[in-house]
Amino acid sequence: MSKNKKYKQKMVEQGIEQMDAEQQRIQQDLVREKLNDSKEIARPNLIKRVGAGMLDFVFGILLTFGLYIISYFTIFPSIGYNTATEKMLFIYTESGLYENVDGDIKQLTATYNADEDTLENHFDKPIYTFYSTNERAITDNKLEEYNESRLNSSFYKQVEDEIVLKTGIDEDDLKSFLTTEYSKALKYLFADPEIISANNTVVNTVGLSLLFCVAISSAIFYVAVPMMDKKNRTLAYMIFKIMPVDIQTLKLTNKKTILLRNVVFCTICYISSITMYFWLWSPLAFLPIFFNTILLTVTKQNTGFGELISKTMVINESYSSSFETLKQITNQGGN
Repeated sequence: MSKNKKYKQKMVEQGIEQMDAEQQRIQQDLVREKLNDSKEIARPNLIKRVGAGMLDFVFGILLTFGLYIISYFTIFPSIGYNTATEKMLFIYTESGLYENVDGDIKQLTATYNADEDTLENHFDKPIYTFYSTNERAITDNKLEEYNESRLNSSFYKQVEDEIVLKTGIDEDDLKSFLTTEYSKALKYLFADPEIISANNTVVNTVGLSLLFCVAISSAIFYVAVPMMDKKNRTLAYMIFKIMPVDIQTLKLTNKKTILLRNVVFCTICYISSITMYFWLWSPLAFLPIFFNTILLTVTKQNTGFGELISKTMVINESYSSSFETLKQITNQGGN
């Protein structure tokens, strides 16, 4: 009889434990649901989030532009930028393939006026002069190639030792032929080792200077300001009254997490874009910012690259007062 009572008592205790476990599971599910609902309520609308991002971007651009102007007048001359640009302008002008219009060097295709000049005088003569006076062109027999192209076309004929323009030809067709030959001459000019060297100096100087200026701006607006702010906000986040928090608990994160979040964002969206523009393929430059915007649009919590890696999200400041309440609910669910 005593054994039977002990057995029944044990079964009752097991049943109570199972009920407690089930009740705890249900309560935890309710807590998670409340947290998810809180995330949805606390999350700022997409326009507000993108607006804050754009404002921070504007702040960064203004500072970057200011730093770049300072470096242009102080650092550029000492590292050969002015010498390189002057050399390029000199070579362009001496080639005869460019025209000086009020101090601005322009390609001949941009300065042609049918009412004031002829196609032969505006294109044919400068191309001929370039190929017959440029040392590289003389060595590479570019004038012979050009003469052959003219004779193989339907626009020119040879009369004794001269190549002359035929009569009765279509002006539009002749313009198409000469502008094509002009493009070939420009391509050959751009392959000049002196121009390549000078152009590399210009590109590297501008690109590296911009990288440096962007790094300084990012360090100020995305690192220094959030590190000094109690709520880890940038200037635009302060204005729009939003803040980054832990995506699981909706609590303020530590400074290391915020540093990771902002460094990842700046590296992917700013540093990589400038690198692509100057040293890879320029059309790719806006892809990082584009993909980050797509992530903000399609993800449930509007998380970009920085948030995904740091496991954070952005919420409205007005919901920050609910952190302690959520913490108490979470602790109760775990008890």
